[in-house]
Amino acid sequence: MEKYFDKHDHILNSIINAAYSSGYHVLCADQDSSYTFDLILKREELLVIKISYNVSLMNEDAASSLASFAKNIDAYPIIIGVVNRNERIEDGVLYTRYSIPVLSPRTFIDFIKYEERPLVRAGPGGFYVDIDGEKLKKLREERNISLGDLASVTNTSRRTILLYENGMSMSLEIALKLEEYLNTELIKATSILIKSMLGDAKPNFKKMKEFERLVSSLLESKGFDVYSYRKSMINMVIKEEMQSFLSGLELEDENFRRKMEFIRKMSDLVNREGFLIVKEKDKFRHADVPIITVQEIKNISDRREIKYLIEERKED
Repeated sequence: MEKYFDKHDHILNSIINAAYSSGYHVLCADQDSSYTFDLILKREELLVIKISYNVSLMNEDAASSLASFAKNIDAYPIIIGVVNRNERIEDGVLYTRYSIPVLSPRTFIDFIKYEERPLVRAGPGGFYVDIDGEKLKKLREERNISLGDLASVTNTSRRTILLYENGMSMSLEIALKLEEYLNTELIKATSILIKSMLGDAKPNFKKMKEFERLVSSLLESKGFDVYSYRKSMINMVIKEEMQSFLSGLELEDENFRRKMEFIRKMSDLVNREGFLIVKEKDKFRHADVPIITVQEIKNISDRREIKYLIEERKED
């Protein structure tokens, strides 16, 4: 376990240093509460980063949590890893895990420092690329090269060459043969900013703690959509038609200051209101973010009153 965290911390610190030097705003999760994400970066785009040294150990529940959280703050989820089972994650290659982009630390650092995007995607059976199909067609016609000639070079068919010209992906091997034959670059860089199909996932209600289940049920009864995140400084994203809120849950005052400060920074970074839900307000004094008790949620008639409460507490 210590060996894993040594590697994890090394990757984390390398990314943080590269991000700061490249003009990103950086928010690091508490390492005791980092199930959903490890790092949030913002420059033009908002990125939610999860570091998983061995990507194969990241299960669907964890991937769903990352994708859902990213979607609810209009961000892009990215997994940083070093190995997948026993195979190394190659630099310059885009992988996926449950439809979430997976990159090596070096590939991601090159992206944030130099805006270099990977050229190659890993897929079933090997590596694949996208090429400039219009350029391929133009060169073929300008040089009077037939479809049959290119089919022979690539050991494919005329129909397949037409599909390549119309944007179909191909294996890296075939792309390199075409580039060599035509003596020109055809391979296009691929985007790592992808919204995962898991983004609409709802929390697993059975895995919530009793207090989380209580608060989630109360908020949903007032008309909110509630997305809960286990072991996170942001425990819930609460949504209604026009607005979404970041919320932390706190039963005791032990982690109060730490969580409150994180919510404040996160709210500023992602431009969303944040507040803390507690059992008994008397325990928590001198708050930098609005605090609402469970009893206050029980007493309100609809979601508009919670919005009013948040605004009032911001001014207190």
